[in-house]
Amino acid sequence: LVPDGAGGFRNFARIAFGSAAGLNPAPDLDGDPSTQDLPVTFELPAPVLFGTASDHSEISAAGDVNGDGYDDIAVSVTTGGTSTVYLVFGRPDAQWAAGSNPEQDAGLLGEYFYLGGFAQVVNFPDYDSLNPDLVRVDSQVNFPNTGGAFPGVGDSDVFAARWTGQIRIDTAGVHKFFLSSDDGSRLYIDDQLVVNNGGLHGFIEASGSIELSEGFHDIRVEMFENFGFAGVVLEWDPAGSTGRQLVPNNVLFRDARDVFNVLTDHDVALTGFTGSVSAAAAGDVTPVIGNGLTGEFYKLDVTADALHFDGGDQVAVPDSASLAMTGTSTVEVRFKMDSGATGWKALVHKTDGLGFGSRTYSLWANQSDGQLYLSTSDATGEEYWFLPAGTLQADQWYEFASVIDRTTGEVHAYLNGVEILDSTVRTGTAVATTNALLIGASFEAGVPGFTGVIDNVAIWNSARSATEVAADFAGGIDNGSTDLAGHWRFEETDGVQATDLSTYGNHGTLGGGSAAAVPQRFVGEVPDYPDFATLEATHSITDTAIGYGFVPDDFAGFDDLDDYFAARWTGKIVVDIPGSATSGNVTFAALSDARSRIYVDDVLVVDR
Repeated sequence: LVPDGAGGFRNFARIAFGSAAGLNPAPDLDGDPSTQDLPVTFELPAPVLFGTASDHSEISAAGDVNGDGYDDIAVSVTTGGTSTVYLVFGRPDAQWAAGSNPEQDAGLLGEYFYLGGFAQVVNFPDYDSLNPDLVRVDSQVNFPNTGGAFPGVGDSDVFAARWTGQIRIDTAGVHKFFLSSDDGSRLYIDDQLVVNNGGLHGFIEASGSIELSEGFHDIRVEMFENFGFAGVVLEWDPAGSTGRQLVPNNVLFRDARDVFNVLTDHDVALTGFTGSVSAAAAGDVTPVIGNGLTGEFYKLDVTADALHFDGGDQVAVPDSASLAMTGTSTVEVRFKMDSGATGWKALVHKTDGLGFGSRTYSLWANQSDGQLYLSTSDATGEEYWFLPAGTLQADQWYEFASVIDRTTGEVHAYLNGVEILDSTVRTGTAVATTNALLIGASFEAGVPGFTGVIDNVAIWNSARSATEVAADFAGGIDNGSTDLAGHWRFEETDGVQATDLSTYGNHGTLGGGSAAAVPQRFVGEVPDYPDFATLEATHSITDTAIGYGFVPDDFAGFDDLDDYFAARWTGKIVVDIPGSATSGNVTFAALSDARSRIYVDDVLVVDR
């Protein structure tokens, strides 16, 4: 036991190496017979000789766990009613040598305390009486003042932090330190207070000087944040000609004195044990030490489910009593604009072709600036509604619905489930036309057609509510409803018919009788995750990491995985909570083009 300078103790043990002839208390680890090397020193989370049944460490030989030819060490730590076994893999003698690799401990140990039971914090808390909510290694104390979340910390107000470790001094002499923070902070070196920047205040600087010899010195930085902005930055002007700068990460170490910190430097942690646990000659636990995940890749059989319009294409649906659109109507359409297209384009039109003032129904998209235009005409004239620039973006799917209620005199529009228009409309009957309903085109002279993909159009002779519109897009349309005048999904595999799924049989014709105007059948997207259990993987590999960023083709190196495929990775993940905690919050994130999701223990934690 070694006093930690703050009223507590740190626990250390020295590990000697030997052979059948016995232990060697002074091994030659670095291959230099002129130097005397000490046994390896471990810092432990709990004591060895002075431990209790509920608070102790036990060190034992574990055999060659990872199969690399070097015997490994098991440290069994019991705290409270649970135990953790930390495995430290063996290594060549030179890697154990004193001072051989202090960089393995680079950075300061950062402890973050969220102070959930505090209404406010106006001074430094008693850090040693608190359990940290987050423990990590920070390369520097360099957190500029911010009004947002403190970097990587789950709390932005009423928290405290402490950084501990050693600082390496290369030139003896007087060193001046500068500590800036919001709110309070202070700096200790070798347990001597050097800078005191305490109290509640904005981001201000305090400084102090201390004479230091060459070598390693203990360093401790403490800070607390009450409310508002938060930040803390440690700088220095070291002895010599360097000048003022951030204290660099190459002189900061969480433990640079040839001490192996089992809590932070172990190779594997085995958790979940109840009561006291011992480990010896543990055998091969290679499956849990990070061999990777099984990656399975599936080339999918997909069918066309949409139409691509090139600006001169159309779908024409002949006029009928059910498609007159002179009364109350709801029009639902799912579409995606091509990039590079410009100008006003016709999406859905029921018009006589004479232009403004004679349109039964018209829906337009401005493919230059993302406006939408909705209009209808009655005997009085045309009523129209502009939705502003930026409403639409190219290469994004949109689910749009317009509702014209000629009974209540209301008009609404919804985009991806959000109401974007709430206005009024005259209750008179709309002008009638015997022209066909056109999808992706217009009868009006000089009006170009839509350029992009349309994969679902539904027209109702009723006013759908916001809830009903959302359900239509999310769960599918009730094709048996007598209010449904027409529903076209464009899922036919060939031919030029656009099949109406409603009870009225208002089937359309791709191209409207013109071969040059036939839109191309198109696979809009893989509609949902496949049932992996029913599929046989096209390819299977072991992936040490899931990191496929911006792959234009040949995904995972397979030349048949360019489009319309799915992938699944399965295996185990070992979670090592820093510090003495046995559980804590772990954040997972997925970045993907198209959909992705993450399950942990069969629980969905990310759905993108």
